[in-house]
Amino acid sequence: MEALLALQQLSLVNRVCAELKNHIGIDDKTLAEFIIDLAQRHPSLPGFLRALEDNGAEFPRELAESLLGIVAAMAPKPGVGKRPADAGSTRVSSGAPERFSGLALPNTDADRVHALELEALGARPVADPGIAALGRPSDRRPPPPPPGAPGGSGAAA
Repeated sequence: MEALLALQQLSLVNRVCAELKNHIGIDDKTLAEFIIDLAQRHPSLPGFLRALEDNGAEFPRELAESLLGIVAAMAPKPGVGKRPADAGSTRVSSGAPERFSGLALPNTDADRVHALELEALGARPVADPGIAALGRPSDRRPPPPPPGAPGGSGAAA
């Protein structure tokens, strides 16, 4: 989860760098990180403009609005993506609504799980007769050679 937050932060820094380069021609990662920190400390436009001026930045108002909007939209939010531990929950995943609720239930019946494992490993006859008729790979004949190949049924001219 930390990798995702680091990626979001890097994306934000790159976006602020691009905005700075477009408006004032400066492409500096350290400056972008400083501006992000100021924007997070001062989320209102007047407070952000005052903080920029206090630190010697003379940015146009449009640039300050744009930077503040980018930081507000793209900054990783604290606590987002963290789920509380569901100790008593029987659901395996949360995300999709109740559309496929049967798929979200865990396989708790040990006998059924064991029977499925045996069937998958081939220790039991397959339940579908159509599949059973195919036989095992060792019971099958190799495919015929293509026409024109030595031993094939192609007509020689």
